[in-house]
Amino acid sequence: MKKTLRILLLAVLPAFAFTACDDDDDLDLLEDAQVMVIHASPDAPAVDLYVDDAKVNTTALNYPNNTGYLDVESGSRNFKVTPAGLPASSAVIDADVDLDEDKAYSVFAIDRVANIGALVLEDDLSEPASG
Repeated sequence: MKKTLRILLLAVLPAFAFTACDDDDDLDLLEDAQVMVIHASPDAPAVDLYVDDAKVNTTALNYPNNTGYLDVESGSRNFKVTPAGLPASSAVIDADVDLDEDKAYSVFAIDRVANIGALVLEDDLSEPASG
């Protein structure tokens, strides 16, 4: 009985080991961009930020603060800025932004609230040359 159990284990365990070593090439890995949103409209109230209609900030963003860099899926993304507490449908800024993977961007909410708009800049986060 013990010999049969050993033979059975020797036959079955390698099959489990090889099955568990599946190739992960078929995983759809998302490549992200880094995005910082800056509240730069001096007379605008605190705001909320939506990316593709999903709210991404937990507390209202006040002038002149920023979100810090957020990981955002690369590709064409829709950014909306609303007065704090209002849904994405109340956006005062509604901008589509193309984001390349592994790049960093700053999105500024600019101008006075009557003319508020978005300014998108690609950031260079490489270290400066020495000296």
